[in-house]
Amino acid sequence: MSLPLKLDFSNYDNFLTEENYTTSAEAQDYFRNMDILVTAMVDVGLWQPETSYPNGHVVFSSNMPNGAEAVCVATNGGKSSNTEPSWGEVGGDNVSDGTCFWKLRWKHWSKEVIPMENLGIEYATQAEAKTGTDNTKVMTPLRTKEAFAEIEDYINSFKPPTDNVLSIAGYHNSIYRGKYLGSALIAAQSAAIRAGTFDDMFIGDYWIINGTTYVIAAFDYYYNCGDAACTTHHITVVPLKCMYYGSMNSTNITTGAYVGSAMYTSGLDRAKNTIANDFGSDHILVIRQLFQDSVGSSGYENTVGSWVDATVWLMNEVNVYGTIIWKNAYAGTNWRGNYFVDNSQYPLFALNPRMIHIRESYWLRDVANSADFAFVYTDGNCNRYAASTSFGVRPAFNIY
Repeated sequence: MSLPLKLDFSNYDNFLTEENYTTSAEAQDYFRNMDILVTAMVDVGLWQPETSYPNGHVVFSSNMPNGAEAVCVATNGGKSSNTEPSWGEVGGDNVSDGTCFWKLRWKHWSKEVIPMENLGIEYATQAEAKTGTDNTKVMTPLRTKEAFAEIEDYINSFKPPTDNVLSIAGYHNSIYRGKYLGSALIAAQSAAIRAGTFDDMFIGDYWIINGTTYVIAAFDYYYNCGDAACTTHHITVVPLKCMYYGSMNSTNITTGAYVGSAMYTSGLDRAKNTIANDFGSDHILVIRQLFQDSVGSSGYENTVGSWVDATVWLMNEVNVYGTIIWKNAYAGTNWRGNYFVDNSQYPLFALNPRMIHIRESYWLRDVANSADFAFVYTDGNCNRYAASTSFGVRPAFNIY
């Protein structure tokens, strides 16, 4: 039922001797109006004398502090007195009322500006916020800021000293963040890479340049590697998705292994040009890589390989999975040429294996047999397939 508008008693307070006196019908209308409104107030919690209240029942009264209400705290409930008690203040002692006891509190919907201490809520000290064991107190914005500062100091205590560049790379290789770094490699980032400090760059961080997403896969992965040692600090980068599709060879052969493949001789040219344009050729690091260059009669890599200058290359199984799977799988008891600098998993794939599985098939450079190279299949499994098949090109390269 909708509540009626409260009638003004002055319109119904005229005696029989007065002009426009109040009729019986009008008086009944007024009393009916009052009964509906008062009943509604009682139903929603208006305190009443000589009334039984269960534990937890909530009442209100115009005699309470503005915005307050009272909750029955008598364990088994109780019956109110025939006169309304003095309610006192919120946060005070329990109020005795007949056999009932009340505790004043602020209404949740109150629009009053209520001091937190009046709600019975205590503030946490900085020591309590730091300890973090008390779940009954609240933290102010200042305490929250101070707590975060404590946390930041704690995290910073694990950072390596700035004069130990090798430990700095290890630190950055151990944290996956995934932060957007911008639409270009900026001068400050390049300077931090070349200095080996890698400021504000972590595994999984990425640039989106001319529509291609480039993800940080490792820090100083090739440092001190090569027949001529790499002593330039660098970041290894891989595209999030395949840059395009292509075949390892025009026919199903693996002759000459990776170095002898059409992918190596010309198939990566498009990727090299795109990467040089996106990062600038002066930011692409040339390193010495050890690539396989021959296969045995049964189609397995059987030599040490060749040291070559490399700027962009296909990853191998170890880069991606952390181990050999199809490489030389058909060599049997024959000698295998398992020589390579890429002998550990890129941190990107170790910290977030989902980065391996991109719902695209892409080539790896390892020879499986006389007709097949290894690749990562769309559904996530490690596989090998005929060299003339067109799969994705997802290369790796170093920037500095």
